[in-house]
Amino acid sequence: TPVGLRALYVAAATVLDATVLSKALPYLLLLATVAAVVATAVAVGSRWSAFASASLVLGASVFMTRMAGGLARGFAFPFLAVGLALLAAGRLRWLALLVPGAAAFYPPAAVLLGLAAAIAALLLPAGERGDLADWSPFRRLALLGGAALLSGLVVLPQVLGVRGYGPMITPTMVPEYPEAWPDGRYGPQDVVGG
Repeated sequence: TPVGLRALYVAAATVLDATVLSKALPYLLLLATVAAVVATAVAVGSRWSAFASASLVLGASVFMTRMAGGLARGFAFPFLAVGLALLAAGRLRWLALLVPGAAAFYPPAAVLLGLAAAIAALLLPAGERGDLADWSPFRRLALLGGAALLSGLVVLPQVLGVRGYGPMITPTMVPEYPEAWPDGRYGPQDVVGG
């Protein structure tokens, strides 16, 4: 379990039952996703595009089906949506700071956000780099390196914690696990290489 998600549930357990948080969390994450999508649409379009974008998010089933249960993967959409909003607003410093936060809740989202921050900070012309426009290349690299280092430190306990469970399941090993598709509870979208 990512350290941020674990800390959230441990802190919430002092006040309420974890099942309550698991049921409420997807709705809070959806609300955060919609708010970030609206902020992105306003930054690059208009209020009408924000309304249309929010409508599309609320009308798509993928968000609630992947956020259900209060699992780590539910944090992917809000973190990516906030990252997109920061990118659209030219707030690359905040985008770099978001990367370790995403690593604490859903590390794959941190990889995407880190790549977006690196591309924007290092490859875009100065006029399109937002709040990093007047930063030197060394200073931009230091910001990205710091974000990467913090992200690595955040993910390290999780990486060390899974070592006791054996090797990663590869596509050739899938038939050895009865819960894997097609007869198990996992479908093709849940199986590596499926």
